[in-house]
Amino acid sequence: ADGTADARTPRIEAAAPDGAAPSVQSVVAGSAPAVVLVTARGEGAGGSLGSGFLVDRRGRVLTNAHVVDDDATVTVTFDDGTESPAEVLGKDQSTDLAVLRVERVPAGVAPLPLGRSADLVVGDPVIAIGNPFGLERT
Repeated sequence: ADGTADARTPRIEAAAPDGAAPSVQSVVAGSAPAVVLVTARGEGAGGSLGSGFLVDRRGRVLTNAHVVDDDATVTVTFDDGTESPAEVLGKDQSTDLAVLRVERVPAGVAPLPLGRSADLVVGDPVIAIGNPFGLERT
């Protein structure tokens, strides 16, 4: 379990077998279980919400750095409602990325593969799935 894609990792193909783009519904159905809501609560008043997604079988989640503070208590909520405490493994303000590790991943939830920008062409369709401002599955 080194975090690389394997036969159990869903493959989101650029095109269906007939050459057509996959439907939004099929992409959401295959990806949504690994998309999470990230809730961070600081020691003072307030907190923040954001989106993230499971990137490997060791429970690592990629999210935005602006969502998590160093002193925040972070909770990740999966598509099925399962909540898990998360540890901030690291973050980079310059790229606004953070990596978390959740204590448990619900059974059957497969990580999403990271894409390569070199494989993209201007005009390729894009589908965003997330929980902006706590609005689930938007």
